[in-house]
Amino acid sequence: MKLVQLKYFLAVYRTNNFTVAANEMYVSQPAISRAIRDLETEFGVSFFKRNNNRLEITEQGEWLAERAKFILSYVDETEQNLYAMSANQGYVRIGVDPMVATSFMFPVLNEISERYPDMRIDVSEAGSLHLRQLAESCLVDFSVCITDGAQSDKLSVLPLTAAELVYCVGQNHKFAQEGRESVSFEDLAGQKIILFKEDCFQNVFIKEKFNASGVFFKPYMYTDQISSVTDILSFGSCGAFLLRQVAEARGLKAISLNEKLNLTIGLAWNAAHRLDEAEMRIKNFIVSSFGAEEKNI
Repeated sequence: MKLVQLKYFLAVYRTNNFTVAANEMYVSQPAISRAIRDLETEFGVSFFKRNNNRLEITEQGEWLAERAKFILSYVDETEQNLYAMSANQGYVRIGVDPMVATSFMFPVLNEISERYPDMRIDVSEAGSLHLRQLAESCLVDFSVCITDGAQSDKLSVLPLTAAELVYCVGQNHKFAQEGRESVSFEDLAGQKIILFKEDCFQNVFIKEKFNASGVFFKPYMYTDQISSVTDILSFGSCGAFLLRQVAEARGLKAISLNEKLNLTIGLAWNAAHRLDEAEMRIKNFIVSSFGAEEKNI
């Protein structure tokens, strides 16, 4: 399978016409047809079928279209980043935990774009555990994430700020109606609780806390979208663990645990990587924005 075949395939998928697609791609119609036919032959599937001179996409074609869009968008982004590097522009890849991004990093990223307009900043969102792995592997230059328990010889970690993980419910939930200000894990037995997926520190951390408390815990559902969590909480039947800043910004009832769950938000990067000028500039800007001290752990 070649990238040009995927490009031709998507052109036909988008226009629903081989001739129009060929004109868009500045090639002959037989060239488009041959590329797609070769692709179908290679894998033994059909992506299009004709029905009364109408071109219809098959189920396999729909499947390929979704993946081809992702593949080509990733290739395009990679090319843009390489051009930025070759033009000697500053290029920095930052991984951010979604809860951390919402609570702390979006204003900082906006200031970075204003302070360094010629610098290319590539931002990726993922759970904190996955972001640590990306930083270790140098797939991002920095990760801004929850760094509790990040014991690795491959990582340099700089604490930025502290944040409290709280139990959150909608204003119609029983706990909100009762005016609860704190709860124990025993109080949460049998509650419908939403967790983030397993690449998130919150997932592992909360499961460990329930186990340590001897409380049976079965998550109601998993997601990786904060908006999904807050939307579901608004119905008043579920709860979730979020940073206090996230909960309060969305009008949720934030309830502390009896033993407060204080977490550390930090900056993590590959310990063996020598930071270039652009990376050092962004690192120093993030550190100063949080008012943190330059002291690695």
